[in-house]
Amino acid sequence: MRGKDLVGSVLLGVASSSRTRGLHNPKSTVRARVFYLFHRFIKDNQREISLELAGTLLEGIRDTLIIRVELPEVDPNEPNDPLTEATSTPDPQLYLFETVGTLVHLFFKTPEQSAALLLSVVTPLLEDLSANLQAFEGTQEVLPIVKIHHIIMALGNIVKGFPDYPMPVPEDFVLPPLHVFRNIAQATLTSLGAMKEFKVVRDAVCQYLVDYRRAAKCPILTDSVCLRTHLRLYRSRGHRPHSNPHG
Repeated sequence: MRGKDLVGSVLLGVASSSRTRGLHNPKSTVRARVFYLFHRFIKDNQREISLELAGTLLEGIRDTLIIRVELPEVDPNEPNDPLTEATSTPDPQLYLFETVGTLVHLFFKTPEQSAALLLSVVTPLLEDLSANLQAFEGTQEVLPIVKIHHIIMALGNIVKGFPDYPMPVPEDFVLPPLHVFRNIAQATLTSLGAMKEFKVVRDAVCQYLVDYRRAAKCPILTDSVCLRTHLRLYRSRGHRPHSNPHG
């Protein structure tokens, strides 16, 4: 079996949604480990992945990209905060979102297809983000805040999966789907403006501002006025004690 055939066989076996193993293993601890290994395998072997295989893999993992939030039980006798408890543990699902960026980038020679594939993953996340912003405004409950945090982290990791923007730019360089990146950036900054009092949201946004700018050179982020305004918004809250998750 040739190298590319072997890579394809392994990846399809892991990603297949018809099997209760690999990425779809019913045990969360097993899935978490497989998420990481799947991410590393694709990242290290992406040159061996055909466009046909990349498209099949994107379809195979689509059902694993749904963000579900379960709030941990907090002991009322302990000074723990549900926001901190729900966002302090690294989420292995983020490896899959980064893998989406890596796979979509393989279509860089066909910009329209690349943009369509990226939008097919990003649009449900942006809709979910908007819905949870509205839910938060109506209820002020913890669950929408945690969901917003997780969605922002997911969007950031998708962009993280794209390679660095080269400097200097080669003559034959094909730009990534910047209009999709702009939509992500705008939604992220809108979330920051609406929920700036919550440290977990501020941290999620600021952690990935660099990734947005690194991968896309997105004008909304390189615009000095826009960027200074939002970073000032963040820093103006940053002097408060880190023990307070609400600010």
